[in-house]
Amino acid sequence: MNSALQCLSNVPDLTEYILENDVTKILNTTNDLGTHGKLAVAYANLIKAMWSGKQTIAEGSAVK
Repeated sequence: MNSALQCLSNVPDLTEYILENDVTKILNTTNDLGTHGKLAVAYANLIKAMWSGKQTIAEGSAVK
């Protein structure tokens, strides 16, 4: 899972969007077949932690 998250974090358009925007504004939280936005929010938090430069370790377990 780590390598997949690292690869996704290096997709420039996706990462820039997450860093510059509030992803909760575009989520579909009412779809019963989805995660109600929890996965997207967890991924956004991970990306922000990874690219903030403030942490030496970014915990990705919330994305599982």
